[in-house]
Amino acid sequence: MDDGAGGRLPPETPRLRLVLPAPEHRAAHEAFCASPRSNVAMAEQATDHFDALLNHHDLLGYGPFVAVTREGNEAIGVFGPWNLDSQPDPELVFLLWNASHEGRGLAFEASVSTRSFAHWVLGWRTAVSYVSDGNHRATGLAMRLGALRDGTWRTPAGTILQVWRHPDPEAA
Repeated sequence: MDDGAGGRLPPETPRLRLVLPAPEHRAAHEAFCASPRSNVAMAEQATDHFDALLNHHDLLGYGPFVAVTREGNEAIGVFGPWNLDSQPDPELVFLLWNASHEGRGLAFEASVSTRSFAHWVLGWRTAVSYVSDGNHRATGLAMRLGALRDGTWRTPAGTILQVWRHPDPEAA
């Protein structure tokens, strides 16, 4: 699969394609950031956050992907490797933009594919997912992915997040 950036895309899943973030995804992402599904910090920084998604690939050669349904071609969220200097560990993000896509295993599919990409293509041996307290769906997804609770992290803005560490697929 060629993405225009050297063919570095995660494998497709039975129901999803994973593509580079593009301007046409901005409205869905900003609507998510402004919704109760998001945290306050993201709502305040929705435009900057999407610009960071776009620029992450340019700056580092990789970044999160937008999951698009194979049937209907609907963009449903952002998944994959995110690595900011302000964070202590590389992160695997999973943001399902709309509640209508919950409970169908789509976030799990996208997360497994992008985690494999981070490990096998980028060479990541470890990664975490940062989850807000009370985000039971994200906590459940982290657990389903086999991640283990690994303390908390205080963001530069002072927000306390749960740290969920993903397993190394090569560990015994």
